[in-house]
Amino acid sequence: MNVVDGIITSLKREREPDRVYSFVQGIMELFSRNFDEKLGDTLDEDNIVILPNKDITIHKALGFDSSWCGSTGPSVTYGDQHPALVQALDEKYKKINPDYLVTTSGSLVKVHAYGNLIVHSYQVDGLLKTRELWERWHEGVVVGDIADSHVDELNKAIRDGIEHDFLEIPSVGLLMEPLIGTIGIDSIGRFARTDPAFMHKVCNSIMVPQYKKMEFLAKSEAPVLIIPDDCAYKGRPILSPAMYKEFIIPHLAKMIQIAHKKGKLVMMHSDGFIEPYYPLFIEIGLDAHESLEPVAGMNLKYCKEHYGDRLSLVGNIDSSRLLPYGTAAEVAAEVKKCLRDGAPGGGYMFSPCTDLTDACTVENVLTMMETYKKYRAYPINIP
Repeated sequence: MNVVDGIITSLKREREPDRVYSFVQGIMELFSRNFDEKLGDTLDEDNIVILPNKDITIHKALGFDSSWCGSTGPSVTYGDQHPALVQALDEKYKKINPDYLVTTSGSLVKVHAYGNLIVHSYQVDGLLKTRELWERWHEGVVVGDIADSHVDELNKAIRDGIEHDFLEIPSVGLLMEPLIGTIGIDSIGRFARTDPAFMHKVCNSIMVPQYKKMEFLAKSEAPVLIIPDDCAYKGRPILSPAMYKEFIIPHLAKMIQIAHKKGKLVMMHSDGFIEPYYPLFIEIGLDAHESLEPVAGMNLKYCKEHYGDRLSLVGNIDSSRLLPYGTAAEVAAEVKKCLRDGAPGGGYMFSPCTDLTDACTVENVLTMMETYKKYRAYPINIP
């Protein structure tokens, strides 16, 4: 099978493909540098693969079959009073910490900068915690369209990847992360209880650009799309299944319908313990869930036995402890366990549960991929 047919067969669960196919979310900068220092001299010019939108040289050198990719989204233009609102909040929070920055969407982030270059940032909270502030912030907001010319650009990147036996999977966001980033976790619960109509209004507003981007991606030649939206902690989801069903699932269902109408398969990414949402995902026709973070409580064997006939599974190799700190023997054992638990019958793709982070060692990642390649062929037969 070629890489496209193999991945589609894996995600459709109709039969076993020729082998287990693989996916990686992304590769962080320090890991890339470490790889280059250790192995860069072993690569010749034929091994350098740079697509129009992504350098996949290390992905290919390691032996991955696919990865997600970003693409153009719609423009969002705010109303006349928006700059003053941003400035007022930014000045307020810079008095607390000069490294704080208020974004145009209403997120408070902490930045680590080198001169004028932001080298790292992380989200602290969402600041639009009252209905009045949220409505003032969004008064006059206009979401633009995505030019059709960008479809051609994306298609070229996808075709170039396929020529190198690699599938780029374009991504589009959903709701949980933007909700946390704009109104904050505390306000999600408060509005859901005290003003559900307003909570729905916030969700509908956030989803306008997401729907436009999904419509755009559905026009592309990508056979698979991915929706990254972290919605769980380690050990439990962020929202109860009932609350998730009320506020999030209708929008996820609509996104899936847009994609399926154009013949696309849809994966969803979320770290954390997300298994309580699986019945909801299955009900609306989601094709696959990616991550299956083991340290969060995601048990691949259990998920395969209870949901694997209705939901494809991608991931389950731990990136937070195993790949940074495990021994070679521990890494090899976990790879074989994932293949034993997830691969039989199809409906599984091999993957680290997150990016290859800066903490992951090159040696452990090489062990992971060498073991995967050794045992990935169907029928699965692992001692």
